[in-house]
Amino acid sequence: MKSAIVPDLPNIIPLFPLPNFVLFPGLSVPLHIFEPRYREMVGDVAQTHGIIGMMMLKGEWERDYYAYPDIYAIGCAGKIAALSKLPDGRFNLMLEGIDEFRVRREMRDHSYRTAEIEWCGPPALELETAALSSLREIFQQFIGENAAEL
Repeated sequence: MKSAIVPDLPNIIPLFPLPNFVLFPGLSVPLHIFEPRYREMVGDVAQTHGIIGMMMLKGEWERDYYAYPDIYAIGCAGKIAALSKLPDGRFNLMLEGIDEFRVRREMRDHSYRTAEIEWCGPPALELETAALSSLREIFQQFIGENAAEL
C-alpha cells in the first residue's frame, strides 16, 4: 500500500532505530548523525528519495547495539528537509515525519539496517449515519451558513 500522504513512497527504506524516541507524521526533528553506518545511510538516501524510517529499539538493546537489536514493527518515516554535512563527515539534518509504516522484513545488505515496509497511512474514519449527521450539524453551526453548501 502506498502512502495516502505521499503516493510515490518507496517500499524499501533505511531504518534508524533509537531508544526512547518516536517520530510522528507532520512533526519535524533535528538529528545529528555521527556513527559511520548512519553517515553512510544519510549519504545514500540524500542522493535518492531522502526517506529514513524511525522506530524504537526494544528491551535490552544495549547488549546488541552494534548488531541488530530487536525493534518495534511500527515506525514513522521522515523525509530529509534540510541537510548539512560537517567537515569531519558527520551530518546535521532536519527530518520531517511523513507517514507510518510496518516492517515486513529486514534486509542486511548495508552497514545500516534496511527493510521492506508497508505504508500504513491514516486510519479510515468510519461513522454510523447518525454520528456523521451530528458532526455535520456541529460543523455547520461552527462554520455558519456557507458550510451547508459543502
